Amino acid sequence: MGEDVYKSSLLLKMTDEQETATLEIVVSGIFEFRTKLEQEKKDIIITKNTVAILFPYLRSQVTLMTAQPDIEPVVIPAININALLKNMEP
Repeated sequence: MGEDVYKSSLLLKMTDEQETATLEIVVSGIFEFRTKLEQEKKDIIITKNTVAILFPYLRSQVTLMTAQPDIEPVVIPAININALLKNMEP
């Protein structure tokens, strides 16, 4: 990928309590900077904003994949990703 093009991916792995079913979902996005920014600012955007953009797609796929007959759908609550990541900073 080019200097200003980045790929960001989220991976979710989950199993049921009896460990009889496993679900793995990967959601990826390609992001491009069209303006020149300092690398430090790019790193912040890549780390925080791409996760915030991709997370709703991951949530949607989990619900869609688990909403099958005889399976109770899993609904991941909406999360403020930027606030979560800010709380995790050292």
